[in-house]
Amino acid sequence: MASSLLLTILPEELVVEILIRLHDLADLARAASACKALRRLITSRAFLARLHALHAKPLLGLLQLERDRCRFLPAATATAAAVARASDFAFSFLPDHGAAAAWRLRDVRHGLALLSSPARGECGGRAFFPDVVVCDPLRRRHVRVPPIPDDLTAAVRRIAVEHFDYLLASAGRDGSSFRVVCRPKLPKQCDVTVFVFSSGSAFWRSAVLDACAATEKLFLPQSVHGYVYWRTHSSGRLLMLDTRDMDFFFVNIQPNNGLVPSQVIGEAEEVGRLAVFNIIFDVSGHKVELHSKAIRGGADEQWRHDRTVPLLPGYKWRIIKIAEGYLLLQGIEGHNSSWFIPGIQLQHFTLDLKTFKLERLCASTSRGQASRHHYRFQAYDNKLVVEILIRLDDLADLARAASACRTLRRLITSRAFLRRVHALHPRPLLGLLHLENHGCHCHFLPAEPPHPSAATAAAVARASGSDFAFSFSFLPGGPGGWRLRDVRHGLAVLSTRHAVTDGCFFFPDIVVCNPLRRRYVRIPPISDDLAAPIRNLGVGVKDFDYLVAPSGREGLSFRVICRPQLPMGCDVTVFVFNSGTVIWRTATLDACPATTQLVSPQYVHGYVYWRLTRSTSRLLLLDTRDMDFFFVHFKPMSVRWQAIGEAGEVGRLAVFNIAHTHHKVELLSKAIRGSADEQWRHDKTIPLLPGYKWRIVKLAEGYLLLEGRILGDGSSQFTSGDQLQYFTLDINTFKLERLCASTSQGINYHHQFELYRCFPPPLSFSRLEALGEPGQTATVKACSTQSAPAAATAAGMSAASAPAPRRWEGVDQALERMVLRACLDQAPERRRVRDAFKDVQLSIDHCLFKGQYSDIGTKESYEKNSRGVEIFSKCWYPENHRIKAIVCLCHGYGDTCIARKIASAGYGVFALDYPGFGLSEGLHGFIPSFDTLVDDVAEHFTRVKENPEHRGLPSFLFGQSMGGAVALKIHFKQPNEWDGAILVAPMCKMMWFRLGLFSKLFPKEKLVPQKDLAELAFKEKKKQEQCSYNVIGYKDKPRLRTALEMLRTTKEIESCLEEVSLPIIILHGEGDLVTDPAVSKALYDKAKSSDKTLRLYKDAYHAILEGEPDEAIFQVLDDIISWLDQHSTKKVPSS
Repeated sequence: MASSLLLTILPEELVVEILIRLHDLADLARAASACKALRRLITSRAFLARLHALHAKPLLGLLQLERDRCRFLPAATATAAAVARASDFAFSFLPDHGAAAAWRLRDVRHGLALLSSPARGECGGRAFFPDVVVCDPLRRRHVRVPPIPDDLTAAVRRIAVEHFDYLLASAGRDGSSFRVVCRPKLPKQCDVTVFVFSSGSAFWRSAVLDACAATEKLFLPQSVHGYVYWRTHSSGRLLMLDTRDMDFFFVNIQPNNGLVPSQVIGEAEEVGRLAVFNIIFDVSGHKVELHSKAIRGGADEQWRHDRTVPLLPGYKWRIIKIAEGYLLLQGIEGHNSSWFIPGIQLQHFTLDLKTFKLERLCASTSRGQASRHHYRFQAYDNKLVVEILIRLDDLADLARAASACRTLRRLITSRAFLRRVHALHPRPLLGLLHLENHGCHCHFLPAEPPHPSAATAAAVARASGSDFAFSFSFLPGGPGGWRLRDVRHGLAVLSTRHAVTDGCFFFPDIVVCNPLRRRYVRIPPISDDLAAPIRNLGVGVKDFDYLVAPSGREGLSFRVICRPQLPMGCDVTVFVFNSGTVIWRTATLDACPATTQLVSPQYVHGYVYWRLTRSTSRLLLLDTRDMDFFFVHFKPMSVRWQAIGEAGEVGRLAVFNIAHTHHKVELLSKAIRGSADEQWRHDKTIPLLPGYKWRIVKLAEGYLLLEGRILGDGSSQFTSGDQLQYFTLDINTFKLERLCASTSQGINYHHQFELYRCFPPPLSFSRLEALGEPGQTATVKACSTQSAPAAATAAGMSAASAPAPRRWEGVDQALERMVLRACLDQAPERRRVRDAFKDVQLSIDHCLFKGQYSDIGTKESYEKNSRGVEIFSKCWYPENHRIKAIVCLCHGYGDTCIARKIASAGYGVFALDYPGFGLSEGLHGFIPSFDTLVDDVAEHFTRVKENPEHRGLPSFLFGQSMGGAVALKIHFKQPNEWDGAILVAPMCKMMWFRLGLFSKLFPKEKLVPQKDLAELAFKEKKKQEQCSYNVIGYKDKPRLRTALEMLRTTKEIESCLEEVSLPIIILHGEGDLVTDPAVSKALYDKAKSSDKTLRLYKDAYHAILEGEPDEAIFQVLDDIISWLDQHSTKKVPSS
């Protein structure tokens, strides 16, 4: 009940942040079993990826290998016991090869098991490679690794193979893919050949090393940080293979010489280093010694002694294996006990390579000297099922899997999975849409066998009834009021009829819908300021051209292109709507003879073209991104059937022609933005099937649609009742396939078709689900390059949008668009935006910017601190006289602009942008550790004070809001190094953190609901609106880690107020709703400093230096400068 309540009152992303911070994985498991909604969140791929990054995979036990059998020895935990009951380590779920022991376990890593079948026999003395599978024993799923290609194995097949080494290793940063390493054990004189398969690329590679004395015998293979090593018969060398670059090299090790009873070599905890573990025995007992060496280190590099770990007394010890981040040790009680006594109890311990913690894992019984146990660690990952599903060749199999199991459906319909599916598979062509009566009626002609999409198309048609979804009955007003205009990538654009009422012209309503999902979104109306030039013409609009086109790399957004068909002599005006930015833009071209009549609009690689009836050799093109027009010349052909559209090569325009007599299609292409003298290039001639009369219908969706009539009676005319066959020619592969058939209605009747290419549910993105529900319309915001957002009506009905003010009055439109579209997550983009907008910001009508401060110098710089983070800093100083003192400014959560005023009073003001804020490097608004941030600021200010020009000068900390917390933390860190501090509305206690229900459900979790801080902080409305001119300030909801760090810091400061010992002045507004003025009073009362001042300003808000009336702002600044003047004279620098 509590979990359901939690999900109703909290955004889903905050619930995820609560769950991800639970320390005990068992709590997560209980939460997943208690509530369906929580289970959906916890088992999502995105959540599990984060969870696996935070938590190490639990060590569940050991796999004991005995010949062809495998036995699981669980750890003494409830989870391991449950796994032992649920898993199948007999691997009975694998396909049977007809033998009692068909599969042999070769390696286990990260929860995946690698097995091979026996070699498939011999033929003419040649060995056949075994079958190989990778499986998850807990989920009982497997994937067969494809066989090694013949061209790689040809040299090995001619040689008798004794045996095979197999290893399994993770690949990729998140371990979601794997590598299989295979080495045939060949006779001594043969070259060393190793094959490596990567599941990410799904192909095999090979590496060959010339035979030498050192490679005559290789044994004990092991995976180490992306490398594989084999021990050689020379005990002082290892043969290593880099599985990424596929190159061999040798590494020297110190030989054991039998002096150390037990030794293993494997991966060190530090990436890129090789570790050697030895067990030694001295008077103090058994110990494990760890030495390490860089894998790619120099030849003269020595092995480094890293650690000596004492073992438990009373045991005789030996090392079994190193893998999965642990050293596996075996112990028997009593120093004189023998390992080979049958029935003796063997204890298994693990030594964590990161923490060096020794823990007992499980126990087993010795079977005597003849028994040799091989052990593998077992830890589980649940990503294998995704890798199995993604490799299914037939999309129908995916659809069946999604409908068969709710868990599989969740995986398959997740955005991350669908993104990979769409990258691997092209959209299936499901059929044709037959438009009648200018798009007022539409019928679906599904693909017919033997077309590859025939089964899917038939299923899609059946799923929505006999008339399919293309009656558009789910749209408001019923099917009769809408006209289908264009279809692309599974989306359809429809419009109502335009109208003139009381002499006022109205644009049609427009919707974009997904017919398969029966979802639609109403496109907001074109704003009055954009539509006014058309309405003011006082002429009739014949009709509109409409196109829908994908937008963005993944095609998850779309564009709608609209052109009113105006009379001759009118300018060409085109409107473009982008669903990603939710704005209309317009482009206008002056009328000319060539643009008198534009026909046949078509979308081509981000451009739209129209054919010109007055010029048969030119096309008019519009770049829908930059909104500029241009003409393209093409050579007209003396052929009847011709189509112009997008070529398979991005950025090129294609012309397809059919010659009357040769039954061939000719393809010519030209760069869309090519030079004026560029010639059309002949790319291909494709023969068509004989026995047909052909004509071109359409070029769209990556296909050329062709219509053919069988020439059976000698007639060459298309007569009513003829059977027409429709074929598609793929413009990338040039494969010709029959799609479907229809009946001719005579020579003068030309069918209007749209190709329908779409991923069917559940394999399609729900691109419109965020905007509209089934049978409903969406309330979408509409804005243009000349107007601010104007909300559409809640009912979604078309309404003329009233003119609205611009975001920034007087700012160039191109600059405004650039700033609004910029992603400020990283510093380079913030710097680009700041440089472009800087002059605009400095020109705003604010008292701090309008003030004339003469003889003030500034200096900006970028430099990397000791952590390697590039920090932006700036200083302000009087140019004509020596500065009185140093003021080190710690900015707040937003920014400040008071430095020039303080510098004009004779002070040097030094500031920096914190990492992740302003122009400094780091993720925008992200504070992973407040203490680290304080260290960065203190380091910078220390360098400022150590400058020879500043030595001996008084130095003061200035902290505003969050900067007040930074200043206090610096004082606690450096209690005797500052001459005073100015604290303006210091953040000593957060009022906008309200834990509420969270403190009861999850007492260890801390969350932050966000309010409009500008509204709370700025008293004057005009100054509040001017906050938007700080375009690189962080204005989004606080990142959860940042909020938690701020809350932790304020609680720490609140408990240490008595430790404040330097002279301070505290300035705070009594009406502050962001930081608590009562805590400033407490700071004044509790601080042990004898020199302390408190200034409270009646009815003032949080931003007393930026958001109050001008006279109030200058009053606060005068109080600050007066205090500085008094305290700067107390420490007079030597001349």
